[in-house]
Amino acid sequence: MKKWILLTLMLVASSAFAQLDPNPNGVGVYFDQGAMQNCLVDPPLGSPVTAYVIATNVSTPGILGWQCSLRTVPAVLPGGVGVTAGCTMVDVLPDMSCTFGSRVGLNDPTIILATLTVLYMGSPIDFAIGPHSVPWLSGTPCFRAGNNFNTVLPLNPSSSVPYPGYANTFIVASINGALCPVPAEPVSWGCLKALYE
Repeated sequence: MKKWILLTLMLVASSAFAQLDPNPNGVGVYFDQGAMQNCLVDPPLGSPVTAYVIATNVSTPGILGWQCSLRTVPAVLPGGVGVTAGCTMVDVLPDMSCTFGSRVGLNDPTIILATLTVLYMGSPIDFAIGPHSVPWLSGTPCFRAGNNFNTVLPLNPSSSVPYPGYANTFIVASINGALCPVPAEPVSWGCLKALYE
């Protein structure tokens, strides 16, 4: 019995640290591919910074497409934008969308949707996610379910910090910003053990 409890605790612990945002169908901007770091402090001045738009904990078996807007404060145009292999982005920033010929991210807790490069020149930069200007689903970022192309589900921005001037658009990441918009609240080993005592 103790072996099963220990195995359960290990599985819970591993999923608790899988990514920063624990909620289903999340979307955010992160500075690592595992969706663990949404705040970057003091990168080298004049250096390119890579960030990733990542869907987390998708509730369907992979995705067949996605759609959102990406904005920054102040408005800086990324020096490069790349999307997940298998799709071509035809939009002009801030709009981003992608449709795949076959599903991607099957059973993956994190699905990298796009890779961004910005040049850091010393001023704080906040990244925000919101709905596409011509949305598949009104008022929200969204994705096409991996098991049904016609099923479009919302992607929930990983914070509730509003981006000024744009409806349903939220700041989700920052370089040298005043806040880290996605709270990291890791579950301690002691708390996990207490659940089973």
